[in-house]
Amino acid sequence: MPLLLRPLGPSVLRAIPTARPSLIRPHRLLTTVPMRLFIVPIFQDHWGYHCQSSVRPAGRLGRLVEYASAKWEGLAAAQHDSWRRRLYDAGTRLMDKIDYHEWFLKAVPAQSDLEDAKGLPLHFPRNLDPARVRTRLAALASERTPYHKRYLWLSCLWLPLTLAFGIIPFVPNLPLFYNLFRIYSHYRAYQGASHLETLIRQDRLAYGAPEPVLERYAASFALTADSPLSETIIRGLAHELDLPTLELALLRAQHQIVQRAVAAGEYTLPATEGAAHIDMELPVGQTRPPPYSVERPDTMDKKDV
Repeated sequence: MPLLLRPLGPSVLRAIPTARPSLIRPHRLLTTVPMRLFIVPIFQDHWGYHCQSSVRPAGRLGRLVEYASAKWEGLAAAQHDSWRRRLYDAGTRLMDKIDYHEWFLKAVPAQSDLEDAKGLPLHFPRNLDPARVRTRLAALASERTPYHKRYLWLSCLWLPLTLAFGIIPFVPNLPLFYNLFRIYSHYRAYQGASHLETLIRQDRLAYGAPEPVLERYAASFALTADSPLSETIIRGLAHELDLPTLELALLRAQHQIVQRAVAAGEYTLPATEGAAHIDMELPVGQTRPPPYSVERPDTMDKKDV
């Protein structure tokens, strides 16, 4: 039976120990390059991916994305018992079900935004073979490029129907809003996959770029052959790297991978985790990136249109 999902409470998050702020030195990121890629083993042969980029959408589309992001963040600040907050929570749960490969590819800047940048760091643990990393990353890009192009057009075909919901008075046209989000999401993922193909083909990625923080977690990554990477390790890794977006990306990947493994009978949750569920809440005072911001796929989920 597939793993049931429900958020864990904030008390669980606060129980995870963190270092004192005075002892934390911000990790240097994007000081010399516009983009970095991270690959982290999650469970058995499944990896999590993350793209950290300083590139932001430009022009009219960029302004529209910023406007939509601000509106979405405004919903998160609403009262917990208000319809706006319930809408935000429901939308967040829905978006967290979108395949984690898509979230990764959406974060890869378009080719026009990076021009001829070279030596872009690709960080991964030493126990992963660089040649295999390159092969799987190339497979991910080549398979996802036509996939997102196809579902981009299919989402566009739904526009007339979702527009029709606008005739209902005093009710927000939620189907239209979600369909527009899926159109943009597939468009960005298509651009990202296409650009990733180019970067790999032109050998513009620096495979195995040194990352001391990843090396300190080598023992934890080695254990993923038998059990999934724990949420505590994921949070600690993202905390040391000073990358909240990495935490969200790896948590999403971990939960989806475990859910699929349980459904396929490849993994059995320990008895104490029988009621474990996806926790996409962030610590108090920390906000998640808005939904518009930003290998061989483990599973191509055809339902995430």
